[in-house]
Amino acid sequence: MKVVVDASIIMDAYTTTLGSDANRRSIALIEAIMDGSVQAYAPDHFSVECANAGRKYQQRNRKVITMQDTLQFFEAMREFPIQLCTMVLDAHRCASWAYAFNCSAYDAVYVELARMLDAQVATCDGGMATACRNFEVPLWKPPIK
Repeated sequence: MKVVVDASIIMDAYTTTLGSDANRRSIALIEAIMDGSVQAYAPDHFSVECANAGRKYQQRNRKVITMQDTLQFFEAMREFPIQLCTMVLDAHRCASWAYAFNCSAYDAVYVELARMLDAQVATCDGGMATACRNFEVPLWKPPIK
């Protein structure tokens, strides 16, 4: 199954409480990608979004998370099998998608990529999930165990 992976759900493996619903969803997605039952795709700015989220998380929690911890997480992510897709990200195109989907320009790129690939979207971002529902882009749900 093809799934466009939002940075928010991947980062939940690192930034949410171990065993929380968000953490379990993230781990289930990572496991599905690793076992090959999910083919993961993301726009090419995915890595930048993850790096930014990791930095913000580290800054808010620096008493318990060091920058080295964050960098080690990203080192492990280098081997993670997500196919990055080049998207033409000129301002006019991104703004058009954002207005059409009624979401941020960042989220709109993920929704448009899913539409292009006929894929589901894995996200924990409420705005992106709403945009997906409004445009009949299916949302990925973790398998029931």
